[in-house]
Amino acid sequence: MKKSHPSKVSFIKAAYWITGSVIAVATIGYTLVNKIVTARRDLDQDPRQRIVRIIQTGPQKEALSTLYLSELMQLSIDRPFTMRSFNLKLAEKRLRSSPVVQDVKIFFDGPGTVAVDYEVRQPSAWLYDFVNIGVDISGVPFPIYPFYSPKKLPEIYLGEPLQLIWNRPIDHPKMQLSLSLLEMLAPAPFLIKRIDVGGAFAESYGKKQIVLIIEEQFKISYQDREILCILPRILRLSTKEYRQELGNYLVLRDELSSSFDPTLADFDREERIARLPEQVIDLRIAGMAFLK
Repeated sequence: MKKSHPSKVSFIKAAYWITGSVIAVATIGYTLVNKIVTARRDLDQDPRQRIVRIIQTGPQKEALSTLYLSELMQLSIDRPFTMRSFNLKLAEKRLRSSPVVQDVKIFFDGPGTVAVDYEVRQPSAWLYDFVNIGVDISGVPFPIYPFYSPKKLPEIYLGEPLQLIWNRPIDHPKMQLSLSLLEMLAPAPFLIKRIDVGGAFAESYGKKQIVLIIEEQFKISYQDREILCILPRILRLSTKEYRQELGNYLVLRDELSSSFDPTLADFDREERIARLPEQVIDLRIAGMAFLK
């Protein structure tokens, strides 16, 4: 009788052992994967894990509607998300794409709740050259309606065919000049109606100017009544010395306002308001003011 070779027997045993090990590992792996998939499915079906609520936090109380925020984040009843499947970073990116959102942080705040901590841009002026567009103090453009209540803001006239890009400041010397004026005039004792820098960098000296349209308001006693006087003024300033020229105007304004002729005013006796004719004051020549 022929005996089996020892090496051959060892090889067969090894093959059986390897095959059995592979099958065992595969079985264990399949079982584990199946349990993980089942656990995830059960977790996704857990009503506590579904996103059902959005809360807003930030310096402005509910500056934007929850519906608008949910649309930007692509959250809806028709397309529910679980907390595990909702990508917070992607949602933040989508919210930052909005022209009115300045900064945002999104996080989970309890079962089924997404918290949106955000800040909206604050309009500082209207862009006269465009419809329904304002800018913040950094010169970033964004639409005003329907996100903000009606605003009485100064207008900025650039006189340039600019292409606006959301979430980016307007990079133009005229815009930078306007923002500098706007910041400097923030504490001014008069109402700023328009900052016109359309001719601020004109080649012709006669046309080179900043035009500031303002409105002075003061009260007087006239015919035994206290009357609110509204005096519109146009200030013509030079591009280089506008700071000094505005300082000169502040020195002269009280004297100029007290020297008007009441008989020229358009009186509204019911509202006790007197609207005075517009004055033009040219301050571009050093030490002088020309009044028209």
